[in-house]
Amino acid sequence: MRHFACAVIVLIIFGVAAGQSGGAPTTQEQRQSVLRLAASYPANPQDPALDQQATAATKMLQDAPDIPVALCPEHLPWIEKKKYKYAHELTIAYYLGSGAYAIQHSEAKPSRLYYPALMAGSEAAIRAYQTILGQDAGAKLDKMSEWIDQQKAGKLMANLEANCSSPNPARSRPKGPSTAEERQHIIAFASQLQQNPIDPILRPEYQELFFVIVQATDFSVEMCTISTPWMGDKPEYKYGPDLTGLNLLAMSAFVLQNPGKDGAAQNRAGLAASLRGYEAILQQEPTAHSKTLDDVLNVEKQGKLDEWFKDRYTKTCKKK
Repeated sequence: MRHFACAVIVLIIFGVAAGQSGGAPTTQEQRQSVLRLAASYPANPQDPALDQQATAATKMLQDAPDIPVALCPEHLPWIEKKKYKYAHELTIAYYLGSGAYAIQHSEAKPSRLYYPALMAGSEAAIRAYQTILGQDAGAKLDKMSEWIDQQKAGKLMANLEANCSSPNPARSRPKGPSTAEERQHIIAFASQLQQNPIDPILRPEYQELFFVIVQATDFSVEMCTISTPWMGDKPEYKYGPDLTGLNLLAMSAFVLQNPGKDGAAQNRAGLAASLRGYEAILQQEPTAHSKTLDDVLNVEKQGKLDEWFKDRYTKTCKKK
């Protein structure tokens, strides 16, 4: 079994995701087995019989075309440390945790599974590590201790998001007209992103649609800095990139719903969406203020936003 475990780790290191081998779809029995093992294995990673079952289930997940197991091989502490004694156990726990999450949320879009499944796999590895550490004090791994601290502080997801890039199938999209499905997706997602622009679960989906917008040849947006006033903040606004992404999606959705509208109307729509997104951010993080956006919101509350926008658009964005 140890020989196979090494093969599993090598596959993970080189990013072989589930389904690439073209195996047969999983049965209900196989899925239930993964769920059972994902729950029991981290508490008993050194049980030989359980390990044999868990290792076989991991191999099955690697071959399964219908279970998108989320992986981030460049960010696994036990892989980074060469010849870590319990790399096999942590790898199996990680793989099963991620696979179990995908099975339990099979109705979700694959892009929305990525970070939550990574989180589930990472937490499973943490549980297995804590079990092993309780039996072998010499198994301490500093970066796993860091993961535990981040988990306790509620920062593990942010760590994973910062260090793990989700797969993006849209990267291979050729230039060409958008499809009806893509246009509907952009419109629907722009509205959803406005409600929670900093949700890491949504970021992979935005990244996919970003490539669709860039590659689409049947519509374009005229972005100007008037719709992204936070870009002038110093220091840079913490969630500026998230609002910029929302801005692009909102303007694209506006163009698709209002063909023929000029750049001023597009940027006004982008600014409005950005302000709503900013308010949503403040609901989650009341201290995450941008002075510039606070000022613009104050102008809006006074009923003067159209005047404020028109004056600045004319000066900074209107084509000569």
